[in-house]
Amino acid sequence: WHGANWTFIIWGALNALYFIPLLLANKNRRYLNNIGDDGRFSFNEGLRIAGTFALVSLTWVFFRSDSVGHACSIIGEIFSQTLLTVPVFHNRFDALLVSLLTIFMLIIEWKSRKSPFALDNFLITSSRVKRYSFYLVILGIILLFRGQQQDFIYFQF
Repeated sequence: WHGANWTFIIWGALNALYFIPLLLANKNRRYLNNIGDDGRFSFNEGLRIAGTFALVSLTWVFFRSDSVGHACSIIGEIFSQTLLTVPVFHNRFDALLVSLLTIFMLIIEWKSRKSPFALDNFLITSSRVKRYSFYLVILGIILLFRGQQQDFIYFQF
């Protein structure tokens, strides 16, 4: 949890830094329509989506870090020589599974871009067999990649 820490202040300041220029330039209303309303996906839209994702992800490093120094260390590691290296997977199955699930989720998100809950919309409109098959796949992934037990954060209050 962020608590009353400088990391939380930096997190908020970075979010403001990303958004305030759009307000000042009156461009925050420019993209109220869904991306790809015409059914096409342009390269520029993809770059904007990737850029937004990268900025927000970097901002979350500060939110989740114990200290500003820790956050800077993590960001330094992100932009080190390992940035462009191929991720290391324990086996080919893990790499294939992650790749297929990522592609699947991108397709679902794109096809349901006009709905606020893309995956939910996909499951509701699917046949019962497809829906329960998907549930079993999710359960299998949870069991396959489960981590260590952690206490629920709000139990600390």
